Amino acid sequence: MRSTKVYQVLSVLDKVEHNRLRKYLSSPYFNPNATLVVLFDILGADIFRKSGSTGVLSKEEVWDYLGLERSYDDVYFRRLCADLLKLTEGYLAQQLYEQDEAWRSVRLIEAVSQRKLEPLYSSAVRSARAVVKKERPGAPFYHLRRYELERILYDLQNIISYNRLERSNIEEMMEDLDQFYLAEKLKYYCIILGQRSFSTHDYELSLIEDILSHIASSQDKVVPAVRIYYQISLTQRHPDELSHYHELRALITAHIEAFPQQERYFIFNFALNYAIRRINRGHEDFLGEYYGVYREALELGVLFSDGQLSPWHFRNIVGVALRLGHYEWADDFIGSYSEF
Repeated sequence: MRSTKVYQVLSVLDKVEHNRLRKYLSSPYFNPNATLVVLFDILGADIFRKSGSTGVLSKEEVWDYLGLERSYDDVYFRRLCADLLKLTEGYLAQQLYEQDEAWRSVRLIEAVSQRKLEPLYSSAVRSARAVVKKERPGAPFYHLRRYELERILYDLQNIISYNRLERSNIEEMMEDLDQFYLAEKLKYYCIILGQRSFSTHDYELSLIEDILSHIASSQDKVVPAVRIYYQISLTQRHPDELSHYHELRALITAHIEAFPQQERYFIFNFALNYAIRRINRGHEDFLGEYYGVYREALELGVLFSDGQLSPWHFRNIVGVALRLGHYEWADDFIGSYSEF
């Protein structure tokens, strides 16, 4: 039983998640089969009781605990496990949905629009605009959210009052779509460029040269995410032109706080990788730059994942500090961060 997918998935969740999932399973809206709650309780009890136990929990034993008053039916038991797994997947998706206030607000307008619920038009639109406005501007997904909002508002506008002479929000909608597209296209282009040093895979990205040319001539019209990824691409295409790197560092310092944590880490890694490549090519003067990038990343908490600082980053930070003679700082760093 412990080798089944549903057991393995439930084993990853902590007790708090188990309690939340049980409430989800206990709702008839999500789960009309009470037997699945019993199955969940049986598996959960074993997960938190076993503490490394190697004892076998057989399917037949679980079946007896279910109290179905019928002989073991493997086909039916597998279906119960599959249904419980599907509900667990639904719970995980529901948790993300509940955490994403902007996505919920946009979906509400879509539902109101589809059902033509006129009394809710104004309040739903006001709420969605306020929620989206609270998101960090500049990051790619901010513009995706805005595009989704403007697209649904365009549809709603046509439902409320179709007037060919009235100015629509198409321009705003296309602007946000363009910014999201440009930032995402450039981000993955930067990944491809970075992989060329160790991978033989060849990728073709349509329109990339046109995009680079467009941004080069209109940097004042693109959002920080586009400018940052464009600058990263320049550091990779022209690594000996230090002006591209210094412009990237200035952009990071000015705009990095507009990005979510995961994307901050992603961007800082590009800067760190550029610095280490320079050092590996014999440019020892870049040690100070490497150290500076790490210091800034630490101050912003960028290098932590689930509260943990990777041993790789830990060793690199200590190593570069010692090479630069910052012994006291290195000692303080080790004392402060070794527990992470």
